[in-house]
Amino acid sequence: MGKSLFSAMPKKIKQQDTANRILHFLALGYSLRKSCEASGVSTGFYYSLVEKDLTYKKACDNASRENLDLAMESVKEALLAKDISTAKWYLERKYKEEFSTKNELEIDNKNTVVPNIIVTFTNEID
Repeated sequence: MGKSLFSAMPKKIKQQDTANRILHFLALGYSLRKSCEASGVSTGFYYSLVEKDLTYKKACDNASRENLDLAMESVKEALLAKDISTAKWYLERKYKEEFSTKNELEIDNKNTVVPNIIVTFTNEID
């Protein structure tokens, strides 16, 4: 059996193709690890690319940042619409000390430890 078209490509072209695939998956919202995995390379390959090419690193950073910005905008829109479940979710993560789900242990009359989940909200939501 002969070589595949990909394996017959010069190394520089293969690297550029793989770099483009990583960038594509980052733009779709994949994590760096998953983007590299989907592109068939290790994260070490990615780090060797960005070490040599700061323009590529900036492109990857921007692709990842765009997804974060989009997600943050969606959360903001839900908060402005007074979506209670989003508000609870946001407060539990952003302000853990004030609005967190706390696990406490109780001891029943048989000296058995029983988990008890207590949700604490110290501030009211309009």
